[in-house]
Amino acid sequence: MNYSENLLTKAVVMERLGVSDKTLRRLIKQGRLVVVKLGKTSPLKFRQLDVARFLESASVNGSII
Repeated sequence: MNYSENLLTKAVVMERLGVSDKTLRRLIKQGRLVVVKLGKTSPLKFRQLDVARFLESASVNGSII
C-alpha cells in the first residue's frame, strides 16, 4: 500500500472545502482537521479519510466555519 496515494495537498483540501489558507490553518489549530507530518520541512498533507470525515461532520452541523 502506497500511503502517498491517500494523501492530499493543502491546495487540494482548500479547494475541496472551499476555504482560504487562513481558514484551513484555523481548522488545523482548533483540532477540527488532522494534518499528516512527514518531516519537519515537508509540505502539509492530509489523509483523504480525515477530509471526508470533516466534510461529513460539517454537513451535519451545517457549516465548516
